[in-house]
Amino acid sequence: NREFLSRLWIQPIAVLGAMKFVFRKVTPLIPRGEAPIAGRSSAALPSEPRLLSLAVEHDDVNRLRRAARDRSVTLNDLILRAVFLAMHELRREHQWYRSREWLRVVIPVSIRDFSDRRMPAANRASIVQLDRRERDFADPDGLLAGINYELGNIRRWNLEKTFLLILRGMSVVPGWISRTAARPVCRATTVVTNLGAPFARIKLPHDDEGRLCFGNLLLEDVDLVLPLRPYTATGLAVVNYARRLKINLHFDPSVIPRAIARELLRRTGDNLFIERSAAGKL
Repeated sequence: NREFLSRLWIQPIAVLGAMKFVFRKVTPLIPRGEAPIAGRSSAALPSEPRLLSLAVEHDDVNRLRRAARDRSVTLNDLILRAVFLAMHELRREHQWYRSREWLRVVIPVSIRDFSDRRMPAANRASIVQLDRRERDFADPDGLLAGINYELGNIRRWNLEKTFLLILRGMSVVPGWISRTAARPVCRATTVVTNLGAPFARIKLPHDDEGRLCFGNLLLEDVDLVLPLRPYTATGLAVVNYARRLKINLHFDPSVIPRAIARELLRRTGDNLFIERSAAGKL
């Protein structure tokens, strides 16, 4: 669009980022050799829950929003920092950490504008990647500021659209995209997405708890589940409904034991409130 073309001169920055996405070696959450049942498909496993949820109640959500506002960041920035710190701590605790490793969070982003308002979000979407290493985790405040700065620049300069242009260019060579996608490498340590409040603008009544009412029907809860792909065995989805924030962790039990998935989610919650742990309050 016109706005994107007016900023075309800055897009080489995004091209560099996209090349890192393709060529940088990224660390999976659990080393392949450590997978408890490596080589077995999820379908061969006994049936068991693959979704874990962490609910942040309304008062705590408000505290997080105030903490974000006081630091001139967003709630998403706080969530992303918490996920990065949780993954790093988990890997250190279980001695999976390796020097100079890169952890990557991929974030799906909608690029719809007003003219696309009737179009499903998946039809106008791109991705943003955030790569961090050990030196970033030593300073949680610096990590938060860096996430906010990087995402701010991506939004400000429309850099997320360059990834789509690169894919369009790769499609000129038959099979290039499919061969690249099929390579047995980790493209993301995890994926994080935030749906926000999906029914905030819907013109239907809500009860005192913020749940949606349809005549005699009541929508008790809403879950958002991210799909997984090979070598990215976890995905975290955030949704705000019924006056609370829910973080859903979808995991592949053939790679991630349930206890490890539960620990990752617990650490994410703890790191959301890292200032409370350090100072007794947000």
